Order: sequence, then C-alpha cells, then structure tokens
Amino acid sequence: MVVGDTIIGRGYHERPGAPHAEVVALENAGAETPGATLYVTLEPCNHHGRTPPCTEAIIEAGIERVIIAAEDPCRHDCDAGIDRLREQSIEVITGVESARAVQVNARYFMASSDDRPVVIAKTARTLDGRTMSPGRKPLAITGAEALEQVGCRRSEVDAILAGSGTVLADDPRMSARRADGTLFDRQPVRVVADSRLRVSPEARIITSPGGPAWVLTSRVMLESREAARLRTAGAVLVGVPSLPGGGLDVRAMLEVLRDEGIDSVMIEGGGTLLSSFASSDLVDHWQVWIAPRVTGAGGGMLYSGLEPPVRLGEMRVWEFGEDLLVTALPESDTADDTQWILDTE
Repeated sequence: MVVGDTIIGRGYHERPGAPHAEVVALENAGAETPGATLYVTLEPCNHHGRTPPCTEAIIEAGIERVIIAAEDPCRHDCDAGIDRLREQSIEVITGVESARAVQVNARYFMASSDDRPVVIAKTARTLDGRTMSPGRKPLAITGAEALEQVGCRRSEVDAILAGSGTVLADDPRMSARRADGTLFDRQPVRVVADSRLRVSPEARIITSPGGPAWVLTSRVMLESREAARLRTAGAVLVGVPSLPGGGLDVRAMLEVLRDEGIDSVMIEGGGTLLSSFASSDLVDHWQVWIAPRVTGAGGGMLYSGLEPPVRLGEMRVWEFGEDLLVTALPESDTADDTQWILDTE
C-alpha cells in the first residue's frame, strides 16, 4: 500500500482463518490509508466466510485506487470484489503482472480448478527402503540440511495431515521447524484423521507450539466424551462422512478442508492414509526423501494395496547435504511451471 512513492503498509495471509493480506496491510498503515493506492496479487474477497469481506475494509479505509494482479478464479456474483469496489467509485486496475501472480498463488489456483486442496505426498526412507528401526521405533532418517528444507516446505503449505496410527506411534509435532528446532514464522494447520478419536489430548500435535490442531473424525463422534476432551485441550474437531466399512472418506476429507479455506495439504503418513489418497488418484505431487543409510532391518512399507501401481511422469532430483529429494508428478499431468512451483528451489 502506497501514498505517492511511500510505502505505508504491507501484509500477507498467514494461514487459513487468519486475516487476509489486505486487512493486515490496512492495519499496518493505520490512519494513513485515506487516498492511498493498494496493490494486491489477488482480487479482494467480497463475502463473509471465516473472515469478513476485504472489500468492506478497503472501502471503510478510504482507499482511492486498487491495483489487482489476478482475478479470483472462484469469482461469482456474490463474490465480485472488483464490482463492489467500483460501485463505491474506487478506481480498479487489473491484470498487472497477472502471470507472476498465478505462479505465486499456484496452489490456490490449482485448488480452485479442482475444487479441492492440492495434495502433496511426502515420505522419507533409507537407501534400503526402511522407514522405522527394528522394533518399529521412529528412525531419524535425514540430515540437518534436509530437515531445514522439510521445515521450509511445511511452512509453505496450508495444512499437514497424518493418520491417527502415525500420531499414536510417533507422537509427532508436525510443525514447521528449522534444523535447530526453532519455528518458522508461518505455521500450517496440523490435521490428524482419526475416525474413532483415539488420539490423546496430550499428544504433541495438540500441545506443542505451532499451527492450530484439527481432528477430522466421523460425524457420529462429534458429541462424544473423547471429542469434549480434545476440544478442552484446544483441538478443533471437524466432522467427515465415513465409509461403509469404517474409516473416513478421503475425497470428503479434501472437500471439508477446502470449505475451511485449505488450499494445499502435505500428507506425512502413515502408509494406510497415503495409500488411500494414492489409490484414489488424489496425489498431485510426490516428494520422497532418500538418505544414505542402510539399516538392514526395520519397517519399510510406505504404501500398500496399490493395484494397479501408480505410474508417475517426469521426476526431478535435488541434493540437500547428504540426502536426496526425488519429486514427481502423476503420469497424466504436463510438467509446466505452475505444477512444478510445488518444488521449492
């Protein structure tokens, strides 16, 4: 946001449910907003969702001109932010650096086109394919540089998703952390799929510092004693339709997350959850970390029940210290710059 050549306010959308970038910039500018020009990468929202309409905040602040890089792909009559601003005699200019804006917001545009979050499947294994040490104990696989990259990539998605089995076995924090343990400024929502609410209120996903903790569970469990205990501990419970044989419908999980403002999800296990998404053709980007370690024993099954096998297209390999990151797209996709934006160089 500028007045003349002077920047008076900046802002970005930290995470789903948090104030949008426009509101943050307006608050940052304070009393200097009347007559200012506001630059945004995406058309301001004009509806009441988890946050109030940004258009109303812009109008109340006395903004004189709004420069918009890209129109909202979900734009419709009740969410026409451009129209609302022009009705209030605010000058609106669109299409400035639009291609770059689409790249910057690639996950949002991809999620909008499929009406579900972009799904990234992330796994780590030793050179001989192990994910756990003998005795099924958690295994420290990658080195410091890889850990730093994993934390950075976590900070760039809206949510991290794991199954209840992984949370019960490993008690992960699922936060975006640097190699030294400090937290990145932007934290994803931490989500556990738990149809029977087996996760303890004392689990680190709920009690440790980081993003909000959500529990996706069967709708019949929402009023249970277990649900009450998790809410008291600070978790947000979200009901999801169940499958006839038990468990949660993974497509419905994505629809629910999209309704909650989640545009990108990184799945970090376990094998049952990963396989459910893979076999349903719901993985948009694959990330496999490979460490130069050979254990010779221990657990090693990343996926199960994939018949026929999932075929992947172009692969890319990155080096981070002593570890490798192999990334790939589904075979049917074209490897253009928008899809590969999921790779962070």
